Amino acid sequence: MCAPCIECHKILKVSRNHVLLSKDRMPSYYPSTKQSAIADTEYCKKHPKEVIQFYCLTHGDLGCGDCVVPDHRSCKVDYIADVAKEFIIENEFKELEPSIRQAEDLLSRYISNVKGLFGEVENQTKDEMDKLRKFRAEINTYLDRREKELLDNLHKVKNEDENLLNTLQKDCELTKAGLEAMRMELTSGAAAGIGNRPWNTGRGWRFGYS
Repeated sequence: MCAPCIECHKILKVSRNHVLLSKDRMPSYYPSTKQSAIADTEYCKKHPKEVIQFYCLTHGDLGCGDCVVPDHRSCKVDYIADVAKEFIIENEFKELEPSIRQAEDLLSRYISNVKGLFGEVENQTKDEMDKLRKFRAEINTYLDRREKELLDNLHKVKNEDENLLNTLQKDCELTKAGLEAMRMELTSGAAAGIGNRPWNTGRGWRFGYS
């Protein structure tokens, strides 16, 4: 590390207690991915290869080490990892923690209610399906009964009509036979008595053949 950098490290509050290593004592390998001591952080917009690690209270800016040295030399600068650890025990976090717990409890109740609603939907669907199947079974039973009643009535009417028609047919046949017998009797009687039939000669009635 060069002399100006060493002086800057000694001036800044956040780095005055750092252990400074000479060039030959610096590690020869650095991980390709830089990570904060508290969590994943963003890379600096001005220095894309550097991770944001500092917060300037004076300007309210976030920055990396390369930003702090030239731009915030006379400012009050905090190391984010240290500030984050202190924030946990500060009043702001203590005031915020009950609200967080309350929100978590509320969300837990909502989740429980949603699970209950899933169960209600399932039960309601099952009940409606059972009602529908029962209603369909009742309709089928009613239709089967009505079909049997109608078929029985049709067979009854059919039998009654057939019996009536058979009776009518027999009456007609008997009447026809009687008429034929009467016609034959009349025909045979007329043929037997035709020689004795009277006829008028103009001078009186005579009997017998002419």
